[in-house]
Amino acid sequence: ARARLAFDSQDYKASAADLQRVINLDEALPAIEKNNPYTFELLGKSASANQNYKQAAEAFSEATKAHLNIGDVKRAALSATDAAIAQYAYPESLEKWRADTLRAFALKEKPITNNPDDIGILQELSRKDAELHLAYAARLARSGQEIEALANWDLGCIRLNTYKDDVEQRVVADDARDFKESSSLTKAARSLAALSSGLDSESPYITQRPGQQWFWYEFQDNNDKLNSPGPQGDNPKRRRIGTRPDDPALVKRLDPDLTCANFGDADWLKRRRPEWPPSLRDDAASFYRLDIVPQQERQQQK
Repeated sequence: ARARLAFDSQDYKASAADLQRVINLDEALPAIEKNNPYTFELLGKSASANQNYKQAAEAFSEATKAHLNIGDVKRAALSATDAAIAQYAYPESLEKWRADTLRAFALKEKPITNNPDDIGILQELSRKDAELHLAYAARLARSGQEIEALANWDLGCIRLNTYKDDVEQRVVADDARDFKESSSLTKAARSLAALSSGLDSESPYITQRPGQQWFWYEFQDNNDKLNSPGPQGDNPKRRRIGTRPDDPALVKRLDPDLTCANFGDADWLKRRRPEWPPSLRDDAASFYRLDIVPQQERQQQK
């Protein structure tokens, strides 16, 4: 709890120190009770914010293993992506950051689910996978592999646009259902169901749509800064009461700044993707300026 409070207060050094103590204490526990993946995740975030990328990469790698041990492939893939991003702080370790990146790409293809509650986390995985392709492209370009870099940049842009289209379509469809359910007929039906069950008409037990599986949720205003997940700027459509606003399982709102061009802007990356190491941000800006922009200009001239 103290580590979480320190993290929320942006005291990342204290948060990382407390989390490391927790992990050390875990070693005394039976194997079945060890290695909480969320402890490693938070340690990775704290270390990354403190620019201790070696510790961040190790923590996210342990989180990946811990998630896989309990069968949560979706969150394992997210942690693997975070580990790869942290590893980019060391451009000279070519084999290591390439291996971590390819592992993250492989894990992303494994999650299979038909649970509506997984939509938010699958959206988050889609976005992070697209952004990892952009990061991979920037680092490949630095290593002199321009053709592969251009291919990964194009793929990342395609996947980023696919993610944005999915978010927009889901929000529009969900808003349409909300409008439909605001009719007087729907309210009357809910009142009757509430009366027969003895519950309040606004109880989630009454208002929850079939198959939706959000037992406890509330709507959030787009301008609600308090509950915004932070630098990502992805305000959730709704959130389960009791969950944290930075939970990747939240259904996303469309971020208009999420464009490939911005991933070539070092200042934007510093503000919106602070978890990207400085050398990676510089590589992305250089690659975009020296390779992507000239390529776009040549295509326009044809």
